[in-house]
Amino acid sequence: WERALRASRSLGQKDGDAGVVRQMQDDALKAEVYHPLALGHYANHPPAGLRPNVLAAAYDVPPEGEGVEQLRWCVPNVLCGGEGEELADEETYGAGRPCLIPSLVLVASEPIEDGQEVFLNYRLSPATRPEWYQPVDAEEEERRWA
Repeated sequence: WERALRASRSLGQKDGDAGVVRQMQDDALKAEVYHPLALGHYANHPPAGLRPNVLAAAYDVPPEGEGVEQLRWCVPNVLCGGEGEELADEETYGAGRPCLIPSLVLVASEPIEDGQEVFLNYRLSPATRPEWYQPVDAEEEERRWA
């Protein structure tokens, strides 16, 4: 845990950023670094009678720009690619279009106390639901999958 925290904080440093980022990319590819804010895998679907306390929101992080350097350590995603590598076809996507880092963030819908379980409505398809799954809101699920 401490090593991951030190590594993630190092992404916010100004000097040696390129080397630090390259090392983080290498480590991420080896699955040796665990980011202290990458906790989505701890969110469970609420059991019957309980409500979710977090919501999922898509957020695309720009790899550069004003303020990005100070917050980069918060983003567990690693953008992989060599220097000068074309990541998209300019004719298809347009020249100068920034390459975004796709992310999903969990936003608390109510205060979450230390040690409290994090619940996220999985909204699973009725066609493939496991036996343990209970819809949070049956009417909403009916509308969603109708």
